[in-house]
Amino acid sequence: YTLSLHDALPISGVQIPGYSTAEMNAGDTSLHISIGNPKSNTCGLYATLRLSDGTVLYKSDLFEPGSGLTDVPLSKSLEKGEYQAMVLYECVTLDDSHQKLNSAESEFTLKVK
Repeated sequence: YTLSLHDALPISGVQIPGYSTAEMNAGDTSLHISIGNPKSNTCGLYATLRLSDGTVLYKSDLFEPGSGLTDVPLSKSLEKGEYQAMVLYECVTLDDSHQKLNSAESEFTLKVK
């Protein structure tokens, strides 16, 4: 697996991981990509990985600051090809209300070999 990682994208003081490309093999049920909440953040994050056609491949539980995944379990395997994909990060307060703050999208090319 290979992954190109941009510097985290600042969103109103919130750090969001960003990527240009990720690769996986056809039939894989997980994607080796870092999705999570940098420990410097003061909010919680929900992350949704989806394709440009709207197919949701992964939807996270709440990521507290400093938590995340490097192997993302996928809801379905993909055929060989190139896909436009994105991770939608939804920021919420860390109190019990989990009030919505802002959100950000990080788009990348997913190459399936």
